[in-house]
Amino acid sequence: MADRDSPEGKPVVPRDPPSERGVPVSFRIPSHLVEWLGHQAQLRGTSMSAIVRECLTDVVDWYLVSNDMKELLEQDRAERGESFRAYVRNLLSRRYTEIVTGTQPVTGRHKPPT
Repeated sequence: MADRDSPEGKPVVPRDPPSERGVPVSFRIPSHLVEWLGHQAQLRGTSMSAIVRECLTDVVDWYLVSNDMKELLEQDRAERGESFRAYVRNLLSRRYTEIVTGTQPVTGRHKPPT
């Protein structure tokens, strides 16, 4: 009988599936990104792995916005024929232009440059 088999011969599901525990992965990234990860981990009191998981989750799950918003934005992105990265860059660029030109009310502490 294998380690994961019950006495009845049925596979036993582990308490923490690998998707929740995480799968060890090794990859190379530039040193400035490692420094940023370390800084973020220190600021937040967590691990660099947690920061990487958060960043990846944000991209994959559209920053955890509502499903309705995600579907509409994904449809808009597809209609524009843009990659996710290009689409987010364009959204940020449009918002920056709104702030700088004063075409939209600015909320919070940030004011357009004068």
